[in-house]
Amino acid sequence: MDDYEIFNFPTHRFRYEYQINSGIVKFGNAYESATKPNAPPQRIFTLSMIGFRWVTNASGKAVNRTRMPTVNIAYLEDFYRRQQLFGKFYYPLPTEGNILVRFKDALKLPYVEGNTGVLPEFELSLLEQF
Repeated sequence: MDDYEIFNFPTHRFRYEYQINSGIVKFGNAYESATKPNAPPQRIFTLSMIGFRWVTNASGKAVNRTRMPTVNIAYLEDFYRRQQLFGKFYYPLPTEGNILVRFKDALKLPYVEGNTGVLPEFELSLLEQF
């Protein structure tokens, strides 16, 4: 493997959709024609992140950025800061193995529910890279 990081946040659901990669020309009478693409179809992965929380140190007064990394929102935030929208990384797709992707949109963190540090479910979008 290359030196790309792996997206190691397994507590999520996912779906994906293919981007249109053919040129489509519309003619009269609802007739249309599509050109053959020059590249493989690109997918957008939408991840519904579940169970993330702000993890604190033992005193509960400071955020611990490394404890419980797979559900630690600070750890995810650090991963995003390293990658931003330009960095490529591997997303472990259960059906295909590691897929090279990048973040499609900026990270948007939801409000914390009550005083628990637990975040409600939120979405991330990843764009397949070649």
